[in-house]
Amino acid sequence: MKNSISIKADIQRNKLNSKGEYQIYIFLNTTINSKRIRKQLYTGYNIVPELWDSAKGQIKNVVGADMANSEISTMLAKLYKIKVQLELQNKVCDPALILEIFSNDNYEVEANDYISFVKKDLQDSRKDYSLKYYKDMLMNLDMLKEFCGEQLSFEEITPTFLNKYRYYLEHEKKNKTNSIYQKLTTIRKFVNEAIKQNLTKNYAFKDYQLKTEQVEKEYLELHEVEALHKLYKRSDTPERIKVTLHYFLLSCYTGLRLSDIKRVTKESIVNNSIILKTQKTGSQVRIPLNNASQSLLNFDLDGIKLFERTIKQSNSRITTDLNDALDLIGIKAKKITFHCSRHTFAINSLVLGIPIEVVSKILGHSDLKTTQIYAKVVDSLMNREMDKWNNISFPS
Repeated sequence: MKNSISIKADIQRNKLNSKGEYQIYIFLNTTINSKRIRKQLYTGYNIVPELWDSAKGQIKNVVGADMANSEISTMLAKLYKIKVQLELQNKVCDPALILEIFSNDNYEVEANDYISFVKKDLQDSRKDYSLKYYKDMLMNLDMLKEFCGEQLSFEEITPTFLNKYRYYLEHEKKNKTNSIYQKLTTIRKFVNEAIKQNLTKNYAFKDYQLKTEQVEKEYLELHEVEALHKLYKRSDTPERIKVTLHYFLLSCYTGLRLSDIKRVTKESIVNNSIILKTQKTGSQVRIPLNNASQSLLNFDLDGIKLFERTIKQSNSRITTDLNDALDLIGIKAKKITFHCSRHTFAINSLVLGIPIEVVSKILGHSDLKTTQIYAKVVDSLMNREMDKWNNISFPS
């Protein structure tokens, strides 16, 4: 957001010292949200008013003026450079921010430092991230710092650097292919953001191949979801499992992530659909409520609440609860996490004949290719089911 700001040197006319001199300041003036803002920076020089050239904003031609004017010009140049950098980043030219940057001796280094950039971006955007995503980003950053140290300039991020880091993750940290992929795409995400803000033009990922491997997505079949729902309704089911199943089942019926389910309120329900901007991607989804999902929402609660109990368990505790629930309904062969519910929704929706484009939109996928991964699982499932015909003995 650009705003007009004036930066100029002048004397502080209302403060005359005992020697009859005025202090020379650099004044920064602007208007933000209809509010006039004025900040000042002392240059370290004083002058009698007769020797100050207001039109030129400098000391008149007297002994010692050249050195003083040169230093003031250097300060002005640095302030103008900061102003231009903020404008290129589409940021508000707040005088207080400009002076804060001006006083930071490490600003030039930090402005070109990937690690400093990521820290600041995460801090500035904290409210937009789920706690899990935020922690994952910090863990990725810590891993990178273990490899390269506390500073990494954007220019150092080259294909060679990425290959060395990938080797380190694979052989030193024993990361799997998809874990390495996730860490490298995180670097790509923040490099792209830095390019948008004109902090760098270096893009190491242009011809760099990121490797992934297909892993089988664990999911529950419809009869298994039904059995869990019956367990949720039973009076003898442990309370901790009930709370976890409440949220898990709603995800099985809607495809919403846990971070988004927690944000669903009465205000999110419009025309019998959940309308919500997802926390992870920022995309808006509209999910028609089926009968099963409606049975999990309590519209009789006071205020905007729809859930009697808030899920507060850690991820590991949620995983334990879910697998204990599977044990209670006699499913021993599967081990699931909460994210399995999203796979369950996608795969069963496709099995039920819902078009892949509709499933993709509900899941908030920006690319249909992401949803097609589930279609491959469905194809494999159909082939497995069709193979059952081979178990029938036909007369020769």
